[in-house]
Amino acid sequence: MSEAGCLRVGLSRSGRGDRSCVVLSSPWNGNDELMVEDLLSGDMTRLTDNQATDGDPAWSPDGSQIVFVSNCDGYEEIYAVNAGGGVVTRLTVDPAADVAPAWSPDGRRIAFVFYRGGNVDLYLMNRDGSGLTRVTTNPAGDWDPSWRAR
Repeated sequence: MSEAGCLRVGLSRSGRGDRSCVVLSSPWNGNDELMVEDLLSGDMTRLTDNQATDGDPAWSPDGSQIVFVSNCDGYEEIYAVNAGGGVVTRLTVDPAADVAPAWSPDGRRIAFVFYRGGNVDLYLMNRDGSGLTRVTTNPAGDWDPSWRAR
Protein backbone atom coordinates (compact mmCIF):
# COMPACT_ATOMS: atom_id res chain seq x y z
CA MET A 1 0.00 0.00 0.00
CA SER A 2 1.33 3.40 -0.92
CA GLU A 3 1.39 6.26 1.49
CA ALA A 4 1.95 8.81 -1.30
CA GLY A 5 0.28 12.09 -0.44
CA CYS A 6 -0.28 11.10 3.18
CA LEU A 7 0.82 13.15 6.15
CA ARG A 8 2.20 11.25 9.15
CA VAL A 9 0.46 12.64 12.21
CA GLY A 10 1.36 10.07 14.85
CA LEU A 11 3.69 7.18 15.54
CA SER A 12 4.06 4.38 18.08
CA ARG A 13 6.94 1.92 17.87
CA SER A 14 6.66 -1.74 18.88
CA GLY A 15 8.63 -2.91 21.92
CA ARG A 16 11.11 -4.79 19.72
CA GLY A 17 11.55 -1.73 17.52
CA ASP A 18 10.96 -3.64 14.28
CA ARG A 19 7.52 -2.20 13.51
CA SER A 20 5.74 1.08 13.97
CA CYS A 21 2.07 1.93 14.06
CA VAL A 22 1.70 4.98 11.88
CA VAL A 23 -1.25 7.35 11.99
CA LEU A 24 -1.68 8.70 8.48
CA SER A 25 -3.89 11.60 7.50
CA SER A 26 -5.07 10.29 4.16
CA PRO A 27 -6.27 12.26 1.15
CA TRP A 28 -8.29 9.27 -0.15
CA ASN A 29 -10.87 9.47 2.63
CA GLY A 30 -10.04 12.75 4.40
CA ASN A 31 -9.31 11.40 7.88
CA ASP A 32 -6.68 9.65 9.97
CA GLU A 33 -6.17 5.89 9.63
CA LEU A 34 -3.85 3.42 11.40
CA MET A 35 -1.25 1.42 9.52
CA VAL A 36 1.56 -0.85 10.70
CA GLU A 37 4.88 -0.33 8.95
CA ASP A 38 7.57 -3.01 8.92
CA LEU A 39 10.68 -0.90 9.47
CA LEU A 40 12.96 -3.44 7.75
CA SER A 41 10.98 -3.98 4.54
CA GLY A 42 8.91 -0.79 4.45
CA ASP A 43 5.72 -2.83 3.92
CA MET A 44 2.53 -1.23 5.23
CA THR A 45 -0.56 -3.03 6.57
CA ARG A 46 -3.71 -1.00 6.99
CA LEU A 47 -5.48 -1.57 10.33
CA THR A 48 -8.42 0.81 10.00
CA ASP A 49 -10.49 1.99 7.06
CA ASN A 50 -13.48 4.08 8.07
CA GLN A 51 -14.88 7.61 7.90
CA ALA A 52 -13.73 8.35 11.47
CA THR A 53 -10.58 9.78 12.95
CA ASP A 54 -8.34 7.05 14.40
CA GLY A 55 -5.22 7.82 16.41
CA ASP A 56 -3.26 7.68 19.65
CA PRO A 57 -1.96 4.11 19.08
CA ALA A 58 -0.20 2.11 21.79
CA TRP A 59 1.44 -1.32 21.29
CA SER A 60 0.86 -4.14 23.76
CA PRO A 61 4.13 -5.18 25.46
CA ASP A 62 4.19 -8.48 23.53
CA GLY A 63 3.59 -6.68 20.21
CA SER A 64 0.42 -8.62 19.40
CA GLN A 65 -2.17 -5.85 19.77
CA ILE A 66 -2.58 -2.12 19.33
CA VAL A 67 -5.06 -0.05 21.30
CA PHE A 68 -6.12 3.28 19.86
CA VAL A 69 -8.75 6.01 20.02
CA SER A 70 -11.45 6.40 17.38
CA ASN A 71 -14.65 8.34 16.99
CA CYS A 72 -16.11 5.81 14.53
CA ASP A 73 -19.19 5.30 16.74
CA GLY A 74 -19.73 9.02 17.35
CA TYR A 75 -17.62 9.45 20.50
CA GLU A 76 -13.92 9.12 21.26
CA GLU A 77 -13.61 5.58 22.55
CA ILE A 78 -10.80 3.06 22.96
CA TYR A 79 -10.51 0.15 20.53
CA ALA A 80 -8.12 -2.77 20.04
CA VAL A 81 -6.92 -4.56 16.92
CA ASN A 82 -4.37 -7.31 16.30
CA ALA A 83 -1.10 -5.86 15.07
CA GLY A 84 -1.40 -7.88 11.87
CA GLY A 85 -4.88 -6.54 11.16
CA GLY A 86 -8.31 -8.04 11.58
CA VAL A 87 -11.42 -7.27 13.57
CA VAL A 88 -11.45 -4.01 15.51
CA THR A 89 -12.92 -4.42 19.01
CA ARG A 90 -14.46 -1.56 20.99
CA LEU A 91 -13.22 -1.61 24.60
CA THR A 92 -15.01 1.41 26.10
CA VAL A 93 -18.66 2.40 25.67
CA ASP A 94 -19.82 5.79 26.86
CA PRO A 95 -20.99 9.07 25.32
CA ALA A 96 -18.03 10.90 26.87
CA ALA A 97 -14.42 10.76 25.64
CA ASP A 98 -11.97 8.01 26.58
CA VAL A 99 -8.45 8.75 25.32
CA ALA A 100 -4.69 8.24 25.81
CA PRO A 101 -4.52 4.46 26.31
CA ALA A 102 -1.34 3.07 27.91
CA TRP A 103 -0.57 -0.65 28.42
CA SER A 104 0.65 -2.03 31.73
CA PRO A 105 4.12 -3.61 31.50
CA ASP A 106 2.61 -7.12 31.82
CA GLY A 107 -0.01 -6.39 29.12
CA ARG A 108 -2.96 -7.30 31.35
CA ARG A 109 -4.35 -3.78 31.97
CA ILE A 110 -4.79 -0.52 30.10
CA ALA A 111 -4.75 2.90 31.76
CA PHE A 112 -6.56 5.76 30.05
CA VAL A 113 -8.03 9.23 30.47
CA PHE A 114 -11.77 9.20 31.20
CA TYR A 115 -13.92 12.35 30.80
CA ARG A 116 -16.94 12.16 33.07
CA GLY A 117 -19.12 14.71 34.83
CA GLY A 118 -16.97 17.68 33.88
CA ASN A 119 -13.85 16.07 35.32
CA VAL A 120 -10.86 14.29 33.80
CA ASP A 121 -9.61 11.25 35.71
CA LEU A 122 -7.46 8.20 35.11
CA TYR A 123 -9.05 4.77 34.91
CA LEU A 124 -7.85 1.21 34.41
CA MET A 125 -9.47 -1.65 32.54
CA ASN A 126 -8.53 -5.19 31.64
CA ARG A 127 -7.18 -5.75 28.12
CA ASP A 128 -10.66 -6.91 27.03
CA GLY A 129 -12.40 -3.75 28.35
CA SER A 130 -13.80 -5.37 31.51
CA GLY A 131 -12.93 -4.47 35.11
CA LEU A 132 -13.25 -0.68 34.86
CA THR A 133 -11.56 0.92 37.90
CA ARG A 134 -11.23 4.61 38.75
CA VAL A 135 -7.67 5.53 39.79
CA THR A 136 -7.86 9.27 40.50
CA THR A 137 -10.65 11.28 42.16
CA ASN A 138 -9.39 14.84 42.46
CA PRO A 139 -11.00 17.96 40.94
CA ALA A 140 -7.91 18.72 38.81
CA GLY A 141 -7.53 17.17 35.37
CA ASP A 142 -5.37 14.04 35.24
CA TRP A 143 -3.64 13.40 31.91
CA ASP A 144 -1.19 11.15 30.09
CA PRO A 145 -1.15 7.88 32.01
CA SER A 146 2.08 5.90 31.92
CA TRP A 147 3.51 2.84 33.63
CA ARG A 148 6.88 1.82 34.94
CA ALA A 149 8.06 -1.71 35.45
CA ARG A 150 8.75 -2.80 39.01
